[in-house]
Amino acid sequence: MMCLQDPLQRFLPRPYSFFVGARSVRIESNDLELALAIRTACQGGNLDQVTEWTILRDRKSDGVGNAVTLVEEEQLRTLLVGQGSMMVFDRNTRKLFAYVSSSLDVNFLTTALIPLVIAS
Repeated sequence: MMCLQDPLQRFLPRPYSFFVGARSVRIESNDLELALAIRTACQGGNLDQVTEWTILRDRKSDGVGNAVTLVEEEQLRTLLVGQGSMMVFDRNTRKLFAYVSSSLDVNFLTTALIPLVIAS
């Protein structure tokens, strides 16, 4: 029997899935707190640039460091936070994909980091 590894956690179950509003914003996550925080922020209209969210809590990552790096290349914006969190926003498809360390505060994520990565 072969054991396949998935270091990027691409196949990690995302049991928390929501659709928000008339725009059909889709949120998928493996963490209920993250999914609810994103849903609340979307309902408030603060994050309306994104229509599809995949946001995963990496429970194995301790999020060493707090340096923030923003890299922009044409339609992709990538935000790195320390060594444990990463967000990628595609302006064309309006999709955001994120790995969030276990120590990253959800309020800080929704009020500071996500607005930074989706800013025009």
